[in-house]
Amino acid sequence: MSEAANRLFSQQGKALPVLLSGPEKKRRYEELQPYLDGLLSDPHASPIALMSTTLSLLHNAFDTFFWSGFYRRVGEDLLEVGPNQGTVGCTMIRFGQGVCGTVAESGQTKIVRDVHAEPNHIGCDNASLSEIVVPMLINGQLAAVLDVDSHVKDAFDSIDQLYLEKFTKKLGEALSQRDLSGCVTYRDA
Repeated sequence: MSEAANRLFSQQGKALPVLLSGPEKKRRYEELQPYLDGLLSDPHASPIALMSTTLSLLHNAFDTFFWSGFYRRVGEDLLEVGPNQGTVGCTMIRFGQGVCGTVAESGQTKIVRDVHAEPNHIGCDNASLSEIVVPMLINGQLAAVLDVDSHVKDAFDSIDQLYLEKFTKKLGEALSQRDLSGCVTYRDA
């Protein structure tokens, strides 16, 4: 269903985004840090508001991020989409299924340079050409994965991995100070 809905948002006739060079990408991530810190320091923001606003900051900072979102752990081995930005994503993913489920199971970041060559990729939007998925821990336990897709092949590298891992670590620390009822399910360490 998501594949059909995403055809409504086709990139047909639109120019593809240009990849930033390594130094430009690093500078962009560094410029985001004070804004991220400011958003995460809001003591009144709910977990979903924190996830949503920080995701919006990231998503809008890079032209190559056409779909960005969290898949939150909502069961022992189940992820649910949201918050997210972009086209329609898969609603539920089991641990071990697709790139997001594999990262949830392994706890390790995965960069996929060409999603169409990835045997375990779940195709929610055929326009996706590459992705990076980063685990987010709260109190040492998997709470969500951050999934970022691009219309450009080979869009993600070690710079994205470094900064997105820092991002999810900071967000996880901020979320550990909140009541997560109804947002994520995880077991305390």
